[in-house]
Amino acid sequence: MLKVLKDMAEFFKRCRGPNRLKQLALLFLLCLAFVVCSPKTASTTPDNYMTLTPTALTNKLGNPLYQLSLYGNGQLIAAYMTVAGRAHTQNYNRHQAGTEAPLPDGKYRVAREPVPGTIPEAGDRFLPIQPLFRTRRSALGIHYDPSFEKPNGEDGTSGCIALTNRADLDQVLNYVRTYRPQYLEVNIQ
Repeated sequence: MLKVLKDMAEFFKRCRGPNRLKQLALLFLLCLAFVVCSPKTASTTPDNYMTLTPTALTNKLGNPLYQLSLYGNGQLIAAYMTVAGRAHTQNYNRHQAGTEAPLPDGKYRVAREPVPGTIPEAGDRFLPIQPLFRTRRSALGIHYDPSFEKPNGEDGTSGCIALTNRADLDQVLNYVRTYRPQYLEVNIQ
């Protein structure tokens, strides 16, 4: 865009005669059009956000599936199936620490970068999320579930949001780096 503006300025310098004022007005309008029509930088728009909503689906072990939707500039970019909590903890107190219930409804701040996973069941990368409301839950995040649909007693999470595979997590982390979502809205109860 900078090159285009420089080219326009150079054109204006070459303009002579009675039409110079009209040409200046045209140059101004073109510059204004560039500013208004240029895509917003992803990191500055409030229309970048994520949502987590229920689906009517469960995995083959009975764990409910939730949809993680990613928005950029107010438009849906992608959606992924996830799990939160475990099949048998869905009705536990979501604000009580240690219940392994899904995370509570509300808005969360999303970290800009993942941190290394610290337990095998969270995978090798963990994207922290911070509740923007009072709750006794902590250490929540987004990761993938290495035990998704495996009958090893570990299907699901201890309350976090887990993608069903590593490739989907890669795409979500790329979205976070690119769009820098303003928040995650959870509405799954």
